[in-house]
Amino acid sequence: MQVLDGGGSGDTSSTQNQMQTMIGTPQYLAPEVVVSSNPSGKGGYSAKVDIWSLGMSSIEMAEGHPPFYLKSPIEVLYALADPSLKVGLKEPAKWSAAFAAFVTRCMTTDDQVRRGRRMVHI
Repeated sequence: MQVLDGGGSGDTSSTQNQMQTMIGTPQYLAPEVVVSSNPSGKGGYSAKVDIWSLGMSSIEMAEGHPPFYLKSPIEVLYALADPSLKVGLKEPAKWSAAFAAFVTRCMTTDDQVRRGRRMVHI
C-alpha cells in the first residue's frame, strides 16, 4: 500500500535525519510531532511519524473512521501530547491476529520504541 500527501513533505535523508515542522491533519499526526513543536526549535522527529500515520489510516479503513474523529483539532493535539496515550483498534479480536499486531506496532506511542518501515510489516 502506498499513501501520499506531498503537501507537507521533506527530506529526512540528511545526516540530521529529523524534521521540526508541524504540518498535517491533527488526527494523523504522531505524538512526537506535537511534542517536538516548541518555540525553542529543539527536538524534532524522524520518518517514523509515517508509521504512526499508516496505523491511523489502517484503523480508519478497518473501523470506518479514524481515532479522535469526534474531537476538535485542538482536543486532538492535547490528546497526542498526553504521555499516557493509547491508540488502537476498538475490537482487535474482530480482525486477524496479524492485522491487529500490525496496527499495535504502528501505534506505539514512544517513537524510540516504534519500529521503522522495514520492521513494521505484517
